[in-house]
Amino acid sequence: MVTADYPPYEAGSYVSTYETDLGQKLWPWLNSEVNIVRLETASNLGRPAAEALDEPLLAEFGAAILDDRVKQMLGHMIRQVLERRGYVIDQQNVKVTSGAPFSRATRYKRRDQTTFHVFRAGNGRQVALTARRDAGSTLPPPSGGDAWWYDRSFDGELRGRVAFGVPDWKKACEDVAKQGFHLYHQERLLRAAR
Repeated sequence: MVTADYPPYEAGSYVSTYETDLGQKLWPWLNSEVNIVRLETASNLGRPAAEALDEPLLAEFGAAILDDRVKQMLGHMIRQVLERRGYVIDQQNVKVTSGAPFSRATRYKRRDQTTFHVFRAGNGRQVALTARRDAGSTLPPPSGGDAWWYDRSFDGELRGRVAFGVPDWKKACEDVAKQGFHLYHQERLLRAAR
């Protein structure tokens, strides 16, 4: 089912490709509810958006979709669809696992999505959140004479509160914006066995 209330495609340098029969079919197809859900799901899972359309594109349009200029225009279209829905470019030229029709594509994230990098010290309960992975050397020394070690990154408030035990999300965001880090002690999720 095609969503009726989508804006026209702003073709820019892809005008001649868009004016083809295939180009005219791609824009409404891409704006269908099912394909928008595919694009958003791939993006929310940290994958390139176009990866979610590999098989549906081949099934719908066949070998015509393999043309490089068509694939470039499709990437341009995907960007317009996702930006309209509150997404921004996270990283370009990301390897696509399926390999056809795309080998590389752009990964998107929600405009308001916050990514934090987690550093730990000691037994792992001393935690420092930063906005940059390379910020470990700028952190104040942890208590107990230990050193900070990089753990991983995560996106979003829900993961932060539940999986990483961030006690005050608003303060964490403010601290990172103001001073570059937020420190806290992560409580145990489960009690030790007796």
